Amino acid sequence: MDVSKRGIVEEALKEKRRFRRIRLNLGGKVYFPDTAEEVPCRVEDISVGGAFLHCKFRRHPGRQAIAYLGELGRFQGRITAINKDAFTIEFTCSEQKRHKLADQLTIEINRHLLARKTAA
Repeated sequence: MDVSKRGIVEEALKEKRRFRRIRLNLGGKVYFPDTAEEVPCRVEDISVGGAFLHCKFRRHPGRQAIAYLGELGRFQGRITAINKDAFTIEFTCSEQKRHKLADQLTIEINRHLLARKTAA
């Protein structure tokens, strides 16, 4: 195994998350059902299992949130961690919705390749 492949494998082994996250700069909004408040947010990274969202509203772990993430759609879940002006949400969705999100994220990852093909 060459050095670059070994580095990818080592990184994957260090990652303790169930699903691989990808960096994605995408705007949206998040709704908190317990207080009926809605605020703008920005996705920093996302996987089919959850996302790291920046917003100016502090929440507490264990609370429910509903995120509307642009063209990716609506995701409901539980807040699992908080940080200054950010939190992590673990999605609670069906397998079908996870597969659809996986397809959408694959397109996002490869968008630069798609743009090259249409330009040619």
